[in-house]
Amino acid sequence: MNFAERIFGGGDGLKKKLISAARRIEVHKREVISLRLRLENRRQFLFEKVVRAIEHKDDDSASIFTVELTEVKKVLKVVKVSELALMQIIVRLESIRDVGDVYSNMNDAFKIMRGVNKSVSGVVPSLENATEEVNTTLSETLADLGNLSSSVSLDVTHEGGKELFEKAKLFAEEKVLELNEGIPSSVLSANGDSLFEKAKQVAMLANGEISDEKDFQVTMLSQPERKKTVDEKVYKYIVNKNKRLNVIDAADALNLPIDEVEKTVFKLVSEGKLKAAYTER
Repeated sequence: MNFAERIFGGGDGLKKKLISAARRIEVHKREVISLRLRLENRRQFLFEKVVRAIEHKDDDSASIFTVELTEVKKVLKVVKVSELALMQIIVRLESIRDVGDVYSNMNDAFKIMRGVNKSVSGVVPSLENATEEVNTTLSETLADLGNLSSSVSLDVTHEGGKELFEKAKLFAEEKVLELNEGIPSSVLSANGDSLFEKAKQVAMLANGEISDEKDFQVTMLSQPERKKTVDEKVYKYIVNKNKRLNVIDAADALNLPIDEVEKTVFKLVSEGKLKAAYTER
């Protein structure tokens, strides 16, 4: 029995193990997504607090909320990197599974060709060569797919679903450690066996009222006097959205960094170009 048949051959094989591992990782990824959404909500809340503090010329409060906002954004980056790493693992496992399916189908086709009749006997040697080439290519492809980084690899022939799941978390941890801006001290000092668990603790300990609404309303006072591309884009976006603003949605629609949208709103508020509209909740 050759390499590919050992992996994707009869019985349970490793294909089911790959599917099981992918499902485990998917569940963990959903937990990460839930945490990301919680942090994004917290970010929006703090953003509103900074806007209102700037509007009221309350520099001390604005400074406090800005520091907290910056910290939340750092933790959010840790969570986003974890989410992307887990997604990469899932795609990689699915690719390995699909490579096995391709091999299985081609191998069945070769067997059918060999058994048609003796008139194709002259073709059989070339079929044998083709089978060997497919097996060699598959082996090389699986080896490439299993190499995630210099320190993390997926050994699909020996590791079970639980081991592959642990490798996925290890890979996510490694990716987080590669963050250029570094990991916030609040995460490093939190309780937890992994960086994700630490980030989760920080997110859960976050205090403050969470906005009931996804975005908040602003009042347009005057258009920016000088033509400043980003200022105008953000201003017009708010107008077109019936004067409602969610910084994450705005950044996505305008193809701008979220930080840039936040800074632009802070600037327009400080210049008296717009202010938060207080509505009854």
